[in-house]
Amino acid sequence: MPTALTTSETELHARLELANRLGALAAGARDLAELFRALYDETGRVMDATVFLFALYDEASATVQVVRQMDRGVEYPGGRYVPAR
Repeated sequence: MPTALTTSETELHARLELANRLGALAAGARDLAELFRALYDETGRVMDATVFLFALYDEASATVQVVRQMDRGVEYPGGRYVPAR
């Protein structure tokens, strides 16, 4: 007889499913902006994505490249930043 999942188990299951879907989206994306939008859409189905950004860390230059960002449904361009230490 199956047991009921706890809230934390249900959330973990939803996040693992999200990770699987995101992996498939990443494989099919044509560019980083398309990947950003797919990540935003899928993440918003599972958790609050009111403010969302997609960034990559460049170890060689020690900078963060924000690809795109979303704030309350409005998409903004990214930029390159030196992280605070």
